[in-house]
Amino acid sequence: MTELSTASVAAPERFDQFVETTDRSHMPNRMRSDDQDDFRARIRRLDLGELQVSTMSFPHLEITRTAKLIRQSDPEAYLFNYWLRQDGALSLQPPLPWSCPRIW
Repeated sequence: MTELSTASVAAPERFDQFVETTDRSHMPNRMRSDDQDDFRARIRRLDLGELQVSTMSFPHLEITRTAKLIRQSDPEAYLFNYWLRQDGALSLQPPLPWSCPRIW
């Protein structure tokens, strides 16, 4: 089990640390947050060979995965998100024939 908390660094450095960590431990994304000045997040990760299970806690966060990022880093990887609290949205651009345009 690996754990990370952004509380271990100064407030202005927290968002960048979170982005760097998730780029390495999960997959590269473009991220934006309304709370970038004091981004308080926690990650717990368990590696099980081909499978990785993570729990994350964070404030407002917008994540974008471009086709280019997928091709460059992990074209064969799958990512499943399950929101336990708060609201989450997933949108696919362009919409794929097998998906709904927005999942709540």
